[in-house]
Amino acid sequence: MRLRAGLAALLLLPTAALAAPPGEDPYRWRLSVKGVKAHLFAAEDAATDFTGALSFRCQQGEGKIEVGVTVDSTEEKAFARIIADDVYPAVKFRGAPGDTSSALIERITFGELGGWEFHFTLAEDAAAMDAFEKTGALALSVGTVYATEFTLQAGLDAITAFRRHCWNEPVSLRR
Repeated sequence: MRLRAGLAALLLLPTAALAAPPGEDPYRWRLSVKGVKAHLFAAEDAATDFTGALSFRCQQGEGKIEVGVTVDSTEEKAFARIIADDVYPAVKFRGAPGDTSSALIERITFGELGGWEFHFTLAEDAAAMDAFEKTGALALSVGTVYATEFTLQAGLDAITAFRRHCWNEPVSLRR
């Protein structure tokens, strides 16, 4: 499993080694639904405060998905260059054949648990979301100074249920 290329994977390996039997990935996509709001995130099977570096939120029927990306400590300088160099804050997606879509970074936040994050909105029916649902992978970049890739295949059913919720279908996951 590779939640994210880079240092984050190195930080997760000791946790993964303690939390799961050899060869079994402790992380999977999880879905939390409260009324009309849904949150899709990566987490261990056991209860944890760590929800991964990539998360998605939506309200039922809106057709829009807010994406949050946590910038790890090795990426902070590259991300700071985006601001310092006044790079147009368009997030581009790689991996979806023929996808030339992009989204604008709408806000940058800081949280005590996760550190720096940036947020953008995708349409539920974006090609990047179609590819993400099939593969559990999302690769994105901002300008030429920041690029990252997230990959997690366990729990793809949660991604499908999340998208249905965002589009306006009732959500239920088999347990």
